[in-house]
Amino acid sequence: MRQSAYLIRTNRNESEDLFVANNSLPFFWLTLISEKDLERIDNNIQHSSEPPTIRIGRQAAITNGLSSIPFIEECFPDRLRLYQDFISYLDKNLLPDDDMVLDVFSLAPEGGTTHFLQQLKEELQAVEMYDIEKIEGAYTDNDITALIGHGHFPGINVALYEQTFIPIDPLSGEEDKIQDGPSLTAAIVIILAGIIILYVPWQGYKNDDINLAVTCCLIISLSVLLYGCKQLLVAVRHKAIKKTFQP
Repeated sequence: MRQSAYLIRTNRNESEDLFVANNSLPFFWLTLISEKDLERIDNNIQHSSEPPTIRIGRQAAITNGLSSIPFIEECFPDRLRLYQDFISYLDKNLLPDDDMVLDVFSLAPEGGTTHFLQQLKEELQAVEMYDIEKIEGAYTDNDITALIGHGHFPGINVALYEQTFIPIDPLSGEEDKIQDGPSLTAAIVIILAGIIILYVPWQGYKNDDINLAVTCCLIISLSVLLYGCKQLLVAVRHKAIKKTFQP
């Protein structure tokens, strides 16, 4: 049975279907949301009998989309131009008071809304960790509608984007198609920097001299450490992925 999903702009006065997709969720739609948005849906499912939708503010959707550009640029550079123009298209066509609504749960198997929600979370986590193995299915099809659905964009320019697509086969052994990922050495340096900065609040704690400067140093050091750990995980994961492309 054919199931349709919709990417909708809506406000107090009107709603408009920007894109529609049949039987599958276009990957570019997924990049407009975050795990927190899905967690809200998870909570609402338990208290509502209505079919859920994912609703997010205009600016949040654009911000989420822009944050995915480094992933697209590194792992799938042939899709980068299409992706950037897709985000620009949304930015130009959404009004300041618009929200974006992803009406996608019709794609879930009957009674499998919770499982479908978990799948979406795992794909978002895969993007964050540059884990192309878990989402490569979204890129194996050169048909642009598999990435964005059917809509006015890209219109007559569709042929220009299709010509830039270079199919990537994770089993092909073509290592040169995988760009260099985050540096393992840089991640370790960042972690060491965080540890060094942590020395200041540690000394303040030992001397019972807890003030604003010490507190700020603590916050900065913890932020640097967390960022360094995240980059380390991504670098290790990326290195493991590259090994799968080696002959």
